[in-house]
Amino acid sequence: MKAINLILPPILGLCLLLAGCITTATTVETQKPIQSFKASTAQISEATSTLQVPSEVHARFGQFLNDELYSKHDFQPGSGMKIIWSFSEFDEGSRALRYFVGFGAGKGKIAVHATFLDQKGQVIGAVDGFGTVVMGAFGGSYDSALRECAYEVARYATDNFLVGEQR
Repeated sequence: MKAINLILPPILGLCLLLAGCITTATTVETQKPIQSFKASTAQISEATSTLQVPSEVHARFGQFLNDELYSKHDFQPGSGMKIIWSFSEFDEGSRALRYFVGFGAGKGKIAVHATFLDQKGQVIGAVDGFGTVVMGAFGGSYDSALRECAYEVARYATDNFLVGEQR
């Protein structure tokens, strides 16, 4: 019994260290829709950004936004509305500090700005999604923060522009 009491705490600690907890905090600032507009289709495109963001981060966010908008939020691909997004903030932080220290040391930040246009190219709304990677397995991953930002963009589109949604 004493052997189990001596072995169990380090094993549990190792499991928690490896499993970790990727923490993201998402804050959304929305621009109220300028006009009453509804669509059932949307086209997603990325705007040019001056920030240096790794290409795999661009690709992952684009994939997450496609999944959120078309698979989970009932839009269909098409030209009913255009969503143009770009990274407005990207700080990788220090994965090593997140892994070895945690508790906010080495945290990474990401922000995505999305502008919504009608078929005439008029701005009908905008949203900013912010994500933070604080800690996690082997220093955490940006996937959770990217997913949260993609969810917020898709939710804003659904709440304000999807045909049949009354908000």
